[in-house]
This record gives sequence, C-alpha cells and structure tokens, in this order.
Amino acid sequence: MNTKYKAILFDLDGTLLDTAPDLIQACNYTLNKFGYPSLDEQIIRTKVTAGMREMLKLGVPEDKWNTARIDTEMRKCFADFYTEHICDKTKEFSGMDRLMEELHGLQAHAAIVVRALPEACLIILEIQRPVRMTAPVPLAVIPVDQLGLDVIPAAEGAFKSLRVAEILPDVIPAHDV
Repeated sequence: MNTKYKAILFDLDGTLLDTAPDLIQACNYTLNKFGYPSLDEQIIRTKVTAGMREMLKLGVPEDKWNTARIDTEMRKCFADFYTEHICDKTKEFSGMDRLMEELHGLQAHAAIVVRALPEACLIILEIQRPVRMTAPVPLAVIPVDQLGLDVIPAAEGAFKSLRVAEILPDVIPAHDV
C-alpha cells in the first residue's frame, strides 16, 4: 500500500506507552531513600514529561534544591531504580496495537525520539513488543543528544530525527514541507 507518509516519529513516554506508574514509583523510592516523604501520584504525574529532575524537585523543599544532590546522586538512584523496575506497571495505551498494524500496512518507517535513557527505551520496547506491540514495525530509537538538542522542539527535532534515521534528505523542497 502506498502512502504520502514515509515516517512517523513518536515520543515513548505518554504517547506509545503509559510509563508514568513506573516513573512515579522510581521517584517516590528515591525521595524516601534520601529522607523525603512520598508524593501523591497525581502530584508527580504533573511533571512526568518534564523529566527526573523536575519530578524529584516536587518532593524536595525549594530551599534545599542546591544541596539535595538532585542532579547527581538522586538522579542516579532514580535512574537505577527505574531501570531495574522498568515495565513493572508500564502498559500500552489503548489503540496502539491497531496503530502499529496500520503503520506496518502502510510500510512507513517509525522512530522514537527520546530525551534521556535511550537504553531504557530499548528495554521497554523489548519487554512490551512480544506482548503488546505485536505488529512487526521496526522502531528506531533516536536520542535527542544525537541530534545536538537538549529538548525536543516540535519541527526542528522532527526534521533532525528524520535525517538521523536517514528517512529525510538534508535539503527538503519547500513544497514537501
């Protein structure tokens, strides 16, 4: 089947898979280990897409942000715990199996652009694929730092991701954009 779409880019967390429960568990584990109380799931959920640092800052009083080792020891503890407990509670969002089947039918390339822990993304995909992501759509994982970016801005990140995945040429005719 022919399509005008050659590639589809995804964010993993909160788009393809609901990884929030595992991230929340890792955040609370880390806060507890460093002497801070657990936070309500709904409070942490507000910062899940902002990353580990922002989730941890929710549980550390603002006047202690500079001394709490959020960017070093706490982040490492969070990442280690999350990697060990990856996919304990993660699940595919409803309808993703149908989407993957349609992408396969369209013969479109697919890639996941990740801000942090690309190795964790690969583990998640390996665990989830046999059970839930059954359509044989190859999903490339593209770390944002490979794109020379710190964040994933909509258009710039998408175009650079397509180039890294060798789906999009360096120069795009204006009528194709």
